[in-house]
Amino acid sequence: KYLENKDKFKLICLGKYFMKIKNQIYKYLLNNDISLEKRLHIWKSYLKFNSTSSLYNYKSILEETKTEIFQKANEQSVIQINKDINRTYFRTKDKNLSNILYNILTSFVYSENKINYVQGINSITAFIYDLTKNEEETFHFLICLFNLTQIRDIYDDEFHYLKILFYSMERIIYLYLPKIYSKLKDQNMQISFFMSAYFITIFTILYPNLPENDVSFLLHIWDEFIIEGWKSFFSAWLAILKFLENDILKLKEGDIMNFLTNKIRNCVLFQKENYEKLLEIKNSFK
Repeated sequence: KYLENKDKFKLICLGKYFMKIKNQIYKYLLNNDISLEKRLHIWKSYLKFNSTSSLYNYKSILEETKTEIFQKANEQSVIQINKDINRTYFRTKDKNLSNILYNILTSFVYSENKINYVQGINSITAFIYDLTKNEEETFHFLICLFNLTQIRDIYDDEFHYLKILFYSMERIIYLYLPKIYSKLKDQNMQISFFMSAYFITIFTILYPNLPENDVSFLLHIWDEFIIEGWKSFFSAWLAILKFLENDILKLKEGDIMNFLTNKIRNCVLFQKENYEKLLEIKNSFK
């Protein structure tokens, strides 16, 4: 009880059975009512984040992204990044945010040349920057995220693995929420129509619409994704659909697409008064 949190982590990691119960330990720590600073520390610990010993030298990479060779070789990515900058949401107020986002994303493209830049990575980056308030740290965290979590799986040329996830999600809805499954099938609604953006952005598409002083739901999604990967998305979506089941089943033909693409994004279920109920539903699905 006399140890600082960082020293507790070091002590726990020395335990003989640490690797067997690693995920349970981190989930227990994240389930507590902790500050954002402590949560970031736990995320970094799990992802083995250490910018000082990283193989990536941010300042050197940043210089490389300004060269004509890089600009020509990655012309399409640079064009897309410039388009995305103007539609990226930040809560942090800073006149240099556009330049900061451009620097991080072009450096990411330079460092992770096997991953195609697509719209959505900008939302993830902006969310991380709002948490860290540090450009270089955001870059290193982004690298850790794509190298040490399952998000990298979906960024292949044809989004092949993402299609597998959608198929898995469809079968899970069929098993757990058969009435909603039938409703979607009756209206020829594929789940990829309204779920794609949430997978691509790790739910940060919700960020602009969450209460200004409470992003608990989004932080919880990230807690579980960092530790458990895509499995956590299945229970999260089941909880959302179950919470809205009565509304969804009442929808007339033609209304369901609008509801699932727009209503969910602005829905009150992410506000504080419904957050605990949503988690209770989420945890009921095994």
